[in-house]
Amino acid sequence: MISVTVAAHGGRKRVVGGHLKAYDSGRLSIFDLNIIPEKLEVQQRRQLWSHLFDKLFALAFLLFQTCFPFLARFFEKPDNNNVEARMAARRKSAKIPPPAIHKLTSKLLLNVFSNLDGVDIAHCEAVCKRWRKVIEKHNDDMPKVLKDQIRILFDEGEIVIYPLDSRNTPTRYPMPNLQRLAILLRHLSTLSLFVRGLIPIEAIPVLKSLCQLSLRPQQIYFIWSKFSQESIALLEELIICNAETLTDIGFEECSPTAFLSDRLIFPIVHQIQSLRVWNDAKSGQHNITDVTLGHLTRNFARGHRLETLDLSSCRISSAALSKLIVAWSKKPKCDLSITVNFCPDVFRSEIVEWMATREDLHLHNGKLARNGCVLTLFC
Repeated sequence: MISVTVAAHGGRKRVVGGHLKAYDSGRLSIFDLNIIPEKLEVQQRRQLWSHLFDKLFALAFLLFQTCFPFLARFFEKPDNNNVEARMAARRKSAKIPPPAIHKLTSKLLLNVFSNLDGVDIAHCEAVCKRWRKVIEKHNDDMPKVLKDQIRILFDEGEIVIYPLDSRNTPTRYPMPNLQRLAILLRHLSTLSLFVRGLIPIEAIPVLKSLCQLSLRPQQIYFIWSKFSQESIALLEELIICNAETLTDIGFEECSPTAFLSDRLIFPIVHQIQSLRVWNDAKSGQHNITDVTLGHLTRNFARGHRLETLDLSSCRISSAALSKLIVAWSKKPKCDLSITVNFCPDVFRSEIVEWMATREDLHLHNGKLARNGCVLTLFC
């Protein structure tokens, strides 16, 4: 899986939302957002008059063709479309029977499609309306093409899809509208879903579209994203929809911070292996509390793994963090990195003093070794 650190800091940092609009800069189509700005009124009026003129011209030409059929032939354009139309009319008059494959029932078609890979299914979907309806109806049961990471970069106006083989070049697409986005991703699954530069006006339609897909990521990471208050419920739904596979979740420089809470983590807290909730302490505190640390502490008692805990500006305490460290020391399964920056109720001195009261649990330069595993504390 691609490292989150590389993905998050691979390019020059941008201030999201300050210099971009919600449309007309490579972002979502304005018609996906159900918004009609005043700037479009003149354009829509021109389109209406143009459409009306085309209709009147077509009616006048039809009357002329009916009254003067011999003269109308001179005005016909001998283009390929007319040739194709005449060929279609001849085939129809000849009563050519449809191909035998069109006689297959929907059940047989489904059996055939189930034995194809995701790329072939995408091609089959474009054959005809009947095949597309069968595939859309049973989309969740269709094979998926597994990708390493899907990056949806709203601030850059593109989608980047990374293959499993790192030697292959990633595929880049300009940002489509929501309908095209669903078509592009519906036959894919991914190890990592990375979303950058989301803004409030896009949050609801984008999250709703992602909830309807079956990407089955192990990691979901949002960076420099701003959610609307109404979209938080959809963010929770996105996590619930992928709870079977999701073990790594992160929010970096996302707002509003008050809505990034224990409730978001709860659906996957029993299996989480990496949790990153971070900002520069200028956007307020996250509502990640000792409740989440308590769940993670109990996970160690059950023998679960935790590799990364990166919390910034969260409402956690030194006592809860100390209990988590003690629980890890009893049954360490892997190395653990804990970073707690800008947490007002966490003090390194308190943790060191509390650990000193227990036997053989002394932090040396922020590190604690147990059974070949190392816990590293940054605070």
